[in-house]
Amino acid sequence: MSIYIYNDINRTKSRNHRVSRNNASCSRSSAGAINILSKFKIIVLMLVITVITVAAGNFILGGNDANGQTQQKYVSVEVSAGDTLWDIADTYLGEEMDTRQAVHIIRTANDMDTGLVKPGQMIRIPVDI
Repeated sequence: MSIYIYNDINRTKSRNHRVSRNNASCSRSSAGAINILSKFKIIVLMLVITVITVAAGNFILGGNDANGQTQQKYVSVEVSAGDTLWDIADTYLGEEMDTRQAVHIIRTANDMDTGLVKPGQMIRIPVDI
């Protein structure tokens, strides 16, 4: 079968633009069947996508957060006049650890920007550290 293209300017047929039916079609032997290697690649791709999706879901939802699964116990202490955070840390956590580390733990547990405390302020002291 031949296809003719008409030139609008000259209104003549041109045989230079023939398209062969054999060249336009794909080879049917490879288009009809999927080989084993490409099936394997598809399965591996699906597994990789699944692993990435599960890991991203755990990261977003905090499923691998160790702090969310343990309950920290606290003792509430009211700050008296003349108390400093250093004195409170030394009293409650000083025997087991360095006082500087105890001050840091108390500041972290109470979301404190500075080590300044005021009389009447309630401070949470972690227990079992």
